[in-house]
Amino acid sequence: MNFDPQLRIDDLPLDDAARVRMLMTACEWLARQQYPTHHFAQAAVDVSAKLAGLEGNAARPLSMQTMRRLYYDWVNGKQDKKTGEVLAAPRTWLCLVDRRTVAANRAGARTAQRCFIAHLAKLAARHNRSRRTAVQELYNEWYTCQTIPGYEGLNYAPNMPLPEGWSYDNLCRRMPDAAALRVLHEGVRAAYADLAQVFSTRAGMWPAAVVSFDDVWLDCHVQGYDGNGKLQVGRPLQLGCLDRYTGMRLSWFTKLRTKAEDGHSLQLNSDEMLYLLCNYLYNVGYSKRGTVLVCEHGTAAISQAVEEQLAIISGGKITVERSGMTGRRQAGAFGGRGVGNPRFKAELESWHSLLHNRMDGVLTQAGRNRTEPEKLHGLLEHEKALIKAGENLPAERALALAPFSMTLAQLGDFLAQVVGGINNRTDHQLEGWEECGFCSPEFSFNAQDGWQLMTAMNADDLAEAQALIERKPERMRLRKLSPCEAWNLSQRLPGNELVRFTPAECVALMGAHRKFKLSAKGGCFHIESRSRHHRTLLFKTEVMDARGHTWQLPTGQDYFGVLNPFSEELFVLDDKNRVLGAAPIYHRAAHVDEAARLRVFGDVMHRRAEELARIENMVAPDTAEHRAQLEYNRAVTRGEAFDPLGIADERTTRRLANRAKRTPEPEPAYLPTPAPAGLGLPDAYESSSFNY
Repeated sequence: MNFDPQLRIDDLPLDDAARVRMLMTACEWLARQQYPTHHFAQAAVDVSAKLAGLEGNAARPLSMQTMRRLYYDWVNGKQDKKTGEVLAAPRTWLCLVDRRTVAANRAGARTAQRCFIAHLAKLAARHNRSRRTAVQELYNEWYTCQTIPGYEGLNYAPNMPLPEGWSYDNLCRRMPDAAALRVLHEGVRAAYADLAQVFSTRAGMWPAAVVSFDDVWLDCHVQGYDGNGKLQVGRPLQLGCLDRYTGMRLSWFTKLRTKAEDGHSLQLNSDEMLYLLCNYLYNVGYSKRGTVLVCEHGTAAISQAVEEQLAIISGGKITVERSGMTGRRQAGAFGGRGVGNPRFKAELESWHSLLHNRMDGVLTQAGRNRTEPEKLHGLLEHEKALIKAGENLPAERALALAPFSMTLAQLGDFLAQVVGGINNRTDHQLEGWEECGFCSPEFSFNAQDGWQLMTAMNADDLAEAQALIERKPERMRLRKLSPCEAWNLSQRLPGNELVRFTPAECVALMGAHRKFKLSAKGGCFHIESRSRHHRTLLFKTEVMDARGHTWQLPTGQDYFGVLNPFSEELFVLDDKNRVLGAAPIYHRAAHVDEAARLRVFGDVMHRRAEELARIENMVAPDTAEHRAQLEYNRAVTRGEAFDPLGIADERTTRRLANRAKRTPEPEPAYLPTPAPAGLGLPDAYESSSFNY
């Protein structure tokens, strides 16, 4: 059997190639000797000592007889003992190759023929669960005398012995590789890890350069209200956005999936994505250097109309990029169901995984990868029974019930802590962190604890710390900044400032058709929000305009509002459809929370003082006159000296001064253009010679 003519020494395993080169050197040395037969033993000992440093079969020692056989094979060339066919030319390295370690002309074997390999690949692609069933089908074809490519006419009788090389392990080596089989059996998306991918880095970006939006199911069950105000138990959904540069969670909201009266599920919709987008742009903003909003085609989608509006408002600084649909093209005649590419926003998918891990301590945990704990069934049945029982109990007893699941409000407080912990974590492995400069030196006197940032030290402490570090370098270490620290640090650099949407721009984005008339009472706007908040929302009757000025709205006028249910501001418009500003939400103070009550009381007294000061300025002149008259009457009643003419003169003086302040400056008299000479017109209209 011949060697493959295209075989090279570099195609051998490294140890086998090293063994062949050592044997070549020994044979060349023996050829230079006058009597090579006298030196076979010495050559075998020398080569065996060198081979001891190799691994596996390549390290096996040589005997004198083996050395002599290899030498004469090298000198005369290798021939087939049966046919006399030349296998290797004299004095070539092929004469020293052990055919047990290299494939000898596998192209001549029937199992290596392309037609047979293609037939075997077809059988492997046909059976999705096991390659063994594909091999068994091949065996059945042989036993039943079916035509097999490469073996035509060899199975002329039923149940003939299997051909040489048809063992299960050998046939599996001839089948397609694991990546190809995964593409065939599971699909293109399932085999992404084995296919070519695009790798990128966050180095060179800036804050809010790329902001990714996506929704996620939270792995827990909570209690909440549906649109009709009925209490239910369900899984919450969260829609949020993440800054790709710093990994900072910027904005999010949580909604409970509930059932409507007709039985269909109430989930996220396009309006809620618009609300979240408006909340992000109003409270965070976009970059002057440009911001790309990454979204998908499903729930977290930005419509073409909203995209055009964003470009107009931002002057082209905000652009939208949507993930491509993947999975439609598959291997075969049938296409797949196109879905969004999760790797298009891989940083957000990774953040969601971390969120699930941080929330795995919730009692009503829904499990991982749709595998929920078996006890969850009984727990949810108890919660549903508890809700049903509470509907028939008096209010005081219904409130005394102790459910095992959190309410949606409690989940919101819990999520604020979890998200805050993730944003402030330093034990992360975020890519490109060092290249972005998000590592800060820390100093410790004992190099064990009490680490403090050197960037936060004053000049004297920093000089002392640097002197101590020179004597003991381990007193300094580099600490990775948290995403929150990286976000704050990067925004302080020149050119990284963010531009926030004004209230008017937010209203333009959400649409002025969403406005509704406001009613004020007790210094607050009262809004009934049963569909989302299931309570009355209170907003202060003071607004902050686009310039950052806060002012109290005058009473007695008609105001309209546009509400973003995911924000803590109410956008207020006047009757001429002009956006006046954003009114902040008013948080009720609990009776048992004395600190909150005092804080709210102080805020109310401050607002009252400002309102009274505004009103007093309106009547300031009369107030001053009345106070002067009060002092005069007090002097008369106490028997003190008084001047009746003085109070009259002062009153007259004040009135004249006030009248002068209120009277506008007289406009200059209109003088007509003088007429040309000879027309006989008077010099002025006041002339007595002018005839009316």
